[in-house]
Formats: sequence, structure tokens, C-alpha cells
Amino acid sequence: MPRTIQEVKERMLSAWSGVEVLVAEAIEKAYTVTPPTPHGPQFLEPQDLHIAPYHYRAWWRAPERWRYDNEIPGRDVGQRTTLSFTVDGDTWAIRRNGQLQRQGTRRAAEDEHLTQGDALWFGRPYLTARDNAHLWAWLNPQLWASSCSFVINDTVAPLRDDVYHDTNVVHVLAVNGAWEHDPFPDRLSEQDKMNWLADPERDAEFVDYVNFFQLWVDMSTGFLRRVTGEGANGREWDIIVERLLTNEAAIIPPGTFAI
Repeated sequence: MPRTIQEVKERMLSAWSGVEVLVAEAIEKAYTVTPPTPHGPQFLEPQDLHIAPYHYRAWWRAPERWRYDNEIPGRDVGQRTTLSFTVDGDTWAIRRNGQLQRQGTRRAAEDEHLTQGDALWFGRPYLTARDNAHLWAWLNPQLWASSCSFVINDTVAPLRDDVYHDTNVVHVLAVNGAWEHDPFPDRLSEQDKMNWLADPERDAEFVDYVNFFQLWVDMSTGFLRRVTGEGANGREWDIIVERLLTNEAAIIPPGTFAI
């Protein structure tokens, strides 16, 4: 039976409720798509599609432990660097390829506005562990439910390009910035309304050249299984959540949150 927008948003808004432990892994491809030229649109070239994915890993343990391993481009073409950002209570540390780069306290990071206004490469040392966990859009269903207008693309029969073959997964088309036009109850708090994709705490490039998003929402958990950014010249990026476990199913090895 098709889901309603209200049902999908309600489930997404409650995804983090009761989550004490979380382990997640995702891969992302960012495509070489340029803005439209004065001469009109252009197709992706074959070389634009042969891009190795970047890997992301996240660990959360309530109430104040968080770690995020994030692959970014290295100094040389084709090289990858892994940034590991760990928060344990009031302390944090950043490592590059396993080597400690910097560590400190949240209070000190607040005083010097550390990373504020910068691209979101690894995290915000002046925020709590939970706030850092919610910065990442692929892990934050509430962000999409609060800041986007939805169109559900599922029909009674499976879509021809159904990628999950799972009745619990709902395919959604999402447009940023028009949530108030949805047939959704006035239950969003002021904090929810400020929870925009373009919030300066996040990576502003996330919405660059993107006209709409595709979301695959797992109604059994409320979390996303996949999210893509679609632009005028084609797909800008594609994130696939390969693994997401919570509570008893999520096993975090000792030392994961070591500062």
C-alpha cells in the first residue's frame, strides 16, 4: 500500500528516537558535472562516470561519544586521505591517516571559533557529540523532513528502476526550502524549522548546482538507504548507505572513541 507524505515524514522525524548506539558506513560518488554553459546543457562524459567512491564510517554511543571517518581527496591525483574526528564528552581529536593532528576541549574550540565558517571536512569541535552526529545529511532524516517538500514516487506496482525490491523502502523526490507547502501537521518546532540543508554549520557545497534530491527512506528505521543530488546537467553526487545498525545490533570495538 502506498505511503503518504505525512507517514514518511513522521517516520523520518523519529528515526533517532531511542538510538543509544549506532554504527554506519556509506560510499559516495561525486560526479564531474559543470553548471550549464551559455550554449546550453551538456551530457556527462564517459570519464566522468569512472570515479572511485569515497568511504564514510560513523560510530555513536549516547550520550556524548561520536566518531566520524571521512575520506577526502589527497594532495596528488587519485590519492585519498582519511580524516578521523572523535568526540568524547568535552574533548575531541582529529587524525589524518591515523596520525594525531590536533586535540582539545569544546570550550577552547568555542572561544576561538575553531572551523566555524569552514567547509565541513570532519566536524565542528565547538559542538556536542550529538550535534556533530546530526551534521551529516545522510545520517539525519529529520533534516530532510524539516527542510524539504516531498513527492512520493512509489506506485502500487514496483518502479521499473526499483533498486531495493523492499516494500519498506519508499522512494521520495525532495526539493529544498518549501516544507510549509506540504500537507503536514503543524508539529514542527522552531528548531526543526531552522534545520535546513543549507545551514552554515554544514557543507554548503552539498546543495550547489542541485535542483532536487532523491531519497530512499527505510520505513522500518526512518533512516536513509540512499540519497542523490540531481542537477541541470545530471547527477551531482550519490551516497549509498551500505550498513546502518543501532542499539543491540551495533557493536563498537573498544578504543573506537580514544582521544
